[in-house]
Amino acid sequence: MSDPLGAWDEFDLLLGRIRSGHVVPVVGAELLTVTDADGRAIHLHDWIGRELAGPLGLGTAPTRTGFSLNDLTEAFLRLPDKRRVQLYRRVHQALAGAQFTPPRALQQLAEISDFPLILSTTFDDLLFQAVRSAPHPLASGARQLAFSPRQANDLDPAWQRTTQQPPLVYHLFGRMSVEPDYAICDEDVLEFLVAMHADHQSPRRLFDVVRSSNLLFIGCDFPDWLSRFFLRTLKRARLSAERDQMEVVADTVVIADARLASFLQRFSYQTYVYPGHGAAFVDALHQRWVASAPAPAPVPMAPATPERPARPLGRATGCVFISYAAEDRAAAIRIRDVLVDSGIDVWMDTQRLDAGAAYDRVIEDAIRECVLFVPIISRATEARDEGYFRREWRLADERTHRLGNRRRFIVPITVDGIAASASDTPASFRELTWGKAPGGVPGDLVLADIREAYRAMRRADSA
Repeated sequence: MSDPLGAWDEFDLLLGRIRSGHVVPVVGAELLTVTDADGRAIHLHDWIGRELAGPLGLGTAPTRTGFSLNDLTEAFLRLPDKRRVQLYRRVHQALAGAQFTPPRALQQLAEISDFPLILSTTFDDLLFQAVRSAPHPLASGARQLAFSPRQANDLDPAWQRTTQQPPLVYHLFGRMSVEPDYAICDEDVLEFLVAMHADHQSPRRLFDVVRSSNLLFIGCDFPDWLSRFFLRTLKRARLSAERDQMEVVADTVVIADARLASFLQRFSYQTYVYPGHGAAFVDALHQRWVASAPAPAPVPMAPATPERPARPLGRATGCVFISYAAEDRAAAIRIRDVLVDSGIDVWMDTQRLDAGAAYDRVIEDAIRECVLFVPIISRATEARDEGYFRREWRLADERTHRLGNRRRFIVPITVDGIAASASDTPASFRELTWGKAPGGVPGDLVLADIREAYRAMRRADSA
């Protein structure tokens, strides 16, 4: 299965965050294509409807609508003398007697060993089977938990977000059983979501982890109303609020719904929509993850002299620090690439580490140690009264007060021509001559200016 765009713009950023263990996939029904006894591909929920239509007296098998078995439930409840609890038992019996191999997309997702936590929006065990049989050492110890309004199973207090432990599959809408503790229709989903918001039922530790994570919504198949509410439920904050985490949506329902896609684009700027089927996204992601796997470390030779200790991760000693707002990320990356090609060391936070005290320390150390600070200024930064880039600007401005007047430390760059006099920037920025890099492409004069300032600062530091 091929990537419909050939090279989707956000894969590099996404892979970096996956490697750090700070991405949580949310996997839905769109990926549940199985092979029946006759060797034909069929969606799991359609198979369930087909298997139960006769025994339940439905005549024809209702097909699924979206992510749930809502049509099957409605048809069953229209029959006389039927109790709802019977349907959940029949669904459980049908799946318990089936021998399905997990779909290829779930197997590929499970092979990506950098997911310590995977959320499922379906009640079947196919994802867990794929995770537990994945070809990496910790997979066999995988565990699964499930939420329900009657039992809010939460993460163990000792659970930590690390890829050095067996993965955990968490079923947000319950897991199949003989009891009606899993969602098979729209009303069930509504009750589950209400319970998630109740103080005495909410799995708080789980939501704390999810809120600070980058999320992959893969084939969730949710209708418009549920997509909005579900995303808001997991993020626990306004979708338009400033945040460093991203969400990727790979879902044909979202692609087909122009109103929903427009809503996400306008109100959730950190949400990126992949223009293809969820299985195609997983295939493309898996290929890139395998290709980017670190090469095996060579057998070290005995050093003739004591080795110098490695520079701690996150240090920016001798580098140019590029500060940017999320909206200007593409332009910032272009500027970074031009500088690197010119032989300039660059420190740029492309992975957007989790916000918090540790993240603050990394940024503070980097700004204190860099030789040059390059803020990317645009109409996007001007439009935002709040943003982490403003904290970086303030730290850089504070450092200028400790430097001599002859030391040039800040080199502002505008990527869309905004004037310094009209900008909401620190006074030390407005007093300087701004370089111009339209769309992130610096001219020769700007590049020469940065190169000279960089070399001058390096010489001063060396002295």
